[in-house]
This record gives sequence, C-alpha cells and structure tokens, in this order.
Amino acid sequence: MMAWVDSVPMGLVRTIGVLEVLGAIGLILPPLTGIAPWLALASATGFVLVQVSGIILHVSRGEAK
Repeated sequence: MMAWVDSVPMGLVRTIGVLEVLGAIGLILPPLTGIAPWLALASATGFVLVQVSGIILHVSRGEAK
C-alpha cells in the first residue's frame, strides 16, 4: 500500500516517523504547560514541511491521484 517505502532508505522512513511523533508532542505539550508556546508553532511548521515533502515525493513518482 505504501510503495514509496521500498524506494527510500529505511533510515529515512524511521526518521520521518520519529519526527512526526516529536511534532505531535510539540503541538500538545507547550500549550498545555504554558512553557515555550512558540514550540507549537515550530511543530506545526515542521508538519507543513513533512506534508510538502510528501507531496513532492508522490508527484515525482506519478502518484498524483
């Protein structure tokens, strides 16, 4: 179902997964604790970059549908 996984190094796949988990934590904890609320904005920006990278990857592989 995720054919792109076979075309990229497994380390990159794991790195993307770790970054998404850290991003989710960064979106939830700073507003809840009130500590460094700018981290939520940084996490959201990181998620945008992940999505844009995913769009570029899938379009380059001809998976625009």
